[in-house]
Amino acid sequence: MTRAAFVLILSSFAAGCMPHQIRTPSLTATPADEKYLLLIQQVPLDLTYEEVKKQIPTLGKKLPEGGSDVLQQQGLTEASTKVSLFNSEALLEFNFKNDKLYSTFFSLSEIDCDASQSLYQQLQKFYSSRFGKASEESETEEGYPREGSSWSTKNSSIILENNIYDNSCTLSWGFQTSQPQ
Repeated sequence: MTRAAFVLILSSFAAGCMPHQIRTPSLTATPADEKYLLLIQQVPLDLTYEEVKKQIPTLGKKLPEGGSDVLQQQGLTEASTKVSLFNSEALLEFNFKNDKLYSTFFSLSEIDCDASQSLYQQLQKFYSSRFGKASEESETEEGYPREGSSWSTKNSSIILENNIYDNSCTLSWGFQTSQPQ
């Protein structure tokens, strides 16, 4: 997936999860949270939309990825649902190319930046303990700082990002194939 495609996916998270106030998620992962953190084990990449829907019954309809008809014509679609993660509402998005799952991403939007930074560090530690040392990067995007970590496996990548805005942060992470089919 290109960086531009990831930014498009991240933008759609922000549009789909619009809380009215800054939230402070729990900083302690429950067993249910840990199950979501390794969702790829239960909902592996390359499933069809219908197969994912069987695993995640609350999954919404497939829509053009990022709301773009151009991307839909290229076979790119998405479906999402809201889940409870870290005692907060998170957006869970599944992205498909030609009806095959190529990425799964979570997003906690409009959260307290101190909590977001702490969760970022906890998620980084959680995934590093399972997938080894992360590749890390920090940059400024459209005037806002962003920190990211990624891990590569044989068939997929794990991406973790903390986007820092004026009054809140958006923490996003998930799994994607190395190249959409």
